Amino acid sequence: MVNDNLERRGLYKDVFPVNSKTIEPSVGGLFVNSVATMPIPFDTAITPTRGLKKQYSLNDGKALTIKDEGFNFVIRMTSDDGFANLYAHITVGKPIIFSHKIDSNDTFTYPFPNEITKVTVSNSQISFDLLCKEVYSYDSFITTFTIKNSSKDFSNGIEGKVSVEAQNYFKDDTKGGNVRCPMYVNNASKVLILNFTGIKDLDDDKQPQERIRAFMKGSAKMNQSVTYYFNENSFLNIENPDTYLLQEGVKWKNVNDFSDKEYVELTLSLDSATDATDNYTGVNETNNLIVKIILPDEFRSLSPMTQEADGLAFSKGRITSKRFSKGVSLFSFADSTECVIPNPEDKTFSAKDKNGQILKGKVVGLELKTGNSAEALREQLASRKLNNTNKEYSFDIEGEIELDSIAWITGKKNDFIKMIVPTQDSTGKEVFKVVNINIGEL
Repeated sequence: MVNDNLERRGLYKDVFPVNSKTIEPSVGGLFVNSVATMPIPFDTAITPTRGLKKQYSLNDGKALTIKDEGFNFVIRMTSDDGFANLYAHITVGKPIIFSHKIDSNDTFTYPFPNEITKVTVSNSQISFDLLCKEVYSYDSFITTFTIKNSSKDFSNGIEGKVSVEAQNYFKDDTKGGNVRCPMYVNNASKVLILNFTGIKDLDDDKQPQERIRAFMKGSAKMNQSVTYYFNENSFLNIENPDTYLLQEGVKWKNVNDFSDKEYVELTLSLDSATDATDNYTGVNETNNLIVKIILPDEFRSLSPMTQEADGLAFSKGRITSKRFSKGVSLFSFADSTECVIPNPEDKTFSAKDKNGQILKGKVVGLELKTGNSAEALREQLASRKLNNTNKEYSFDIEGEIELDSIAWITGKKNDFIKMIVPTQDSTGKEVFKVVNINIGEL
């Protein structure tokens, strides 16, 4: 997200401070398949358009672990040792990349194959696991980086102190100790060491002192205190952000009621017949049952269900407002209840029909249409009746009218009803049965 207030967050499109020490980027080759761009971190001072769902809330000290590829956040590091600002982009499923510039192709990475496997976040800290592999043997180890929050104002980024739990590849100090850990904290000086030493610099043919000098040349000393940028926008690049995030909110204050010459056509996809009702059986399309509902007219026989109510009883004339914006519809009722379609939690619609049965489906279509809603509802009712008619056991009159049975009144005192009903005999053959009903005794 491009933002004009980068400097307010301590972020710069060029090396800062000017003329300070930098590490030369190593782009492409074995570790980065293509030239990468360090993205501009989203502005945490701006409220995200989508919030976390209730079950993923970070309140009450809860922690959330995310393994979904594409989840990302950015860390800003500074130095008292003459190095320029350094930014790290953390993306689940990808290597960690660094840059001295924001929105720059001069990004580089730790010079061994690595991948972020998971991120764990809470209100008090954020951590991520980096899977590192040795180039030739592909032995691997996990390094966990944890940043504990120290600031209370998160608007310009979250300040915290970083710690590292690493399984060092080398077993002893004769080969340089921590040189294969991309980051570690020097306990003596309490600084964060970032290691970008190349493979050739660690060649076993070199003397130990040469290896140490090569390591120090390819390392940056940064402060242990860092700033990171994380909020709900971190989820937007995963394959299915709807798993974690509520539907984008709609500002209803500036949205007028749609007119009486407009109506909402709601299309539901039902997973199975158990989600249908006798009145809303659906049409089978691509193994899913599709139901079309005309609103607000059908609220006469459908009571919307929400997490807060088991089914609200509505009657004609009780709707106080009806609104539509950005594929979301809001209906308000005289008892101060509201129905938002689709449900922001899971993009579904649930309701009880007049028989007390529950209809539930995924909202796959929500369209504001111009026309007579009563006529649109009549068409839907006719379509549902036609869909529910068993053609094998019905009469076809001139190819237009299908009936389940034929009945007429008979008897001297009009006290009998005769009905011809299609059925099957004991062999399964289709037959017609005449049923006599004595209505004189009723």
